[in-house]
Amino acid sequence: MSRNAPLADALSGREKIVVLAPHPDDETLGCGGLLARAFAGAGAHVVCVTDGSASHPASREWPPERLAEMRRGELIEAIEILGGGAADLTWLGHPDSRLHEVSAADILPALTAAIDGQAARHVFVPAREDKHCDHQTTAKLAEALRAQRPDLHFHSYPVWSRFDDPN
Repeated sequence: MSRNAPLADALSGREKIVVLAPHPDDETLGCGGLLARAFAGAGAHVVCVTDGSASHPASREWPPERLAEMRRGELIEAIEILGGGAADLTWLGHPDSRLHEVSAADILPALTAAIDGQAARHVFVPAREDKHCDHQTTAKLAEALRAQRPDLHFHSYPVWSRFDDPN
């Protein structure tokens, strides 16, 4: 078997996948095509780690609670457009832009339960190179999971790091 065979299986839609998204929209920006293919095949599940409520700081029109509710609805709509449904989402709802303040011990059990509940072997995680603190924290959480779960295949995807100027 080729060293890349697990990734090929995940990309083909033949095996169910889980996508860890730090915020609502990261799953579509980084893995939209992959999710559509997976939903048309073996299936997929999205775990949204934060509530997405920090994108409009100090906005009177979009206070954090209202924004979090809207972003959750938009995420469900995006999953439906890609071929899934509301049941294909686990919403953890941790504070946006403050995920690094939450203990890994408070997050890892929910991530493990979501992955195990899907019987998926492939987990897609934001690239460590993404500069947003929530992306980096989600990548670190995945590294901790990888150490505990050698039976799973972890693959990274870029969201913002692909736009960074290396110079």
